[in-house]
Amino acid sequence: MAVGLRIARTRLLDPAAWPALALLLLVALAFHPGWQAGLLYDDYRVITGDPRARDWAAWWADAPHGIRPLLKLSFLLNWRSGLGPPGYFAVNLLLHLGNTLLLWRIGRLLLPRLAPDQAALAAPVAWLAALLFALHPVQAEAVTYLSGRSSPLMALFLLGSFLLWLRRPGHLPSDIAAGVAFALALASRETAVVLPAVMALVLWLSPAPPPNGWRLPLALAAVVAAAALAVLAGHPGYRAFFAGAFAHGEPLTHLPDAARGLHYLGMRWLGLQPGSIDPVLPVDAPAWLPLVALAALACFAGERGRRRRLAWLVFGLGWALLHLAPMYSLVPRAEPANDRHLYLAAWGLALPLAWGLCRLGAVGGWRRGVAAALLACLVAAPTSGLQARHRVLGDEAAVWTEVVRQAPAHARGWHNLGLALHRRGRLPEARTHYCRALALQDNARSRLAMERLIRAGQPDCADPAPATPAAGL
Repeated sequence: MAVGLRIARTRLLDPAAWPALALLLLVALAFHPGWQAGLLYDDYRVITGDPRARDWAAWWADAPHGIRPLLKLSFLLNWRSGLGPPGYFAVNLLLHLGNTLLLWRIGRLLLPRLAPDQAALAAPVAWLAALLFALHPVQAEAVTYLSGRSSPLMALFLLGSFLLWLRRPGHLPSDIAAGVAFALALASRETAVVLPAVMALVLWLSPAPPPNGWRLPLALAAVVAAAALAVLAGHPGYRAFFAGAFAHGEPLTHLPDAARGLHYLGMRWLGLQPGSIDPVLPVDAPAWLPLVALAALACFAGERGRRRRLAWLVFGLGWALLHLAPMYSLVPRAEPANDRHLYLAAWGLALPLAWGLCRLGAVGGWRRGVAAALLACLVAAPTSGLQARHRVLGDEAAVWTEVVRQAPAHARGWHNLGLALHRRGRLPEARTHYCRALALQDNARSRLAMERLIRAGQPDCADPAPATPAAGL
């Protein structure tokens, strides 16, 4: 044990480990308010209300025909630990920290391949892009919102597989390990199926010839992805999943909603749209503008990038679009957008920012001061926004107060705000919000909730007055 401690201490004192330690420390500090988070919204359905997330026999019986078995297994292990919400948050935070380190390592390996003449910038760009990824306010939902785990869990295995391919393509043990990691990513969240396309994007953009042995891991990833798609087509759990999805619309008729969802996420990433766990997309949003703009930019950069040293920009945009495509293409969604969908895409969008700042700082002179000031703003503003999201997500009533403030006609928001207050024993306020939900849209859930309140001595909704969110919720 003493030898192990000496080795660990030596590695920690190694200057090469300091960037990783700095990343871990900054991200852990930024997420420390999340330890106060409790259950909210889907947590009651996915964690406490699902026997497969609480009982070994139920999980095992569901594994052959259920979806996302590895995700459910992680919830089951958390439940068995008896640590409550802090235990779930601890796992989510560890996943996020691991993904941050993996993206840092991937950036250090990948950026010199995409831009060999600017390899000296790879280390600072990779570190800064990983930091911007980790601290962006949109990441709060994937970590602090306990049932948002599917995105960081999938990302851990997908990034591990991608890193193994980048480090040692053609090395059979690494290729097999990468294939296993890819399969585990698919067992966590099916959107990991985009990995072979990401690998192909790297090969297309690299100005140098592909490394020896690259065909085997790419072929293996393609085979795993094809097998996953075959499973999706024939698996009873996924058949039910897609049947429910297509009940919301045909493959093409929902595209305007998908485009509005992308517009919403773009505004969220830029910090121009307030957060919401259950957003209502504006009907008058320029739905097709982001798609047209991104497609035009990608086409231009794709044609010019290899000759004009913009491969890193094309890769960043391509990475973001590929990770958003499974959720914003052919499959309709009941929830048109949420922050968790940006989890991995955010790194691709951070790459151009990190590259531009590092290029500006490398010039020297007054530009270095400008780069330092911009860097301070780009770190301070997201960190502040992240803290604000933690404060909201740590309080179920605050979550739904935020929703109804942004969308006063959101019946589900009013119902869930009433439910949050009902759980706290604040029955008169809960009645007011249930009645508001029923006035906006007659629904069985609010009627059942009102029946429980009436049995508890609260009056019926004879003449419900418009409710306003109580201050300080």
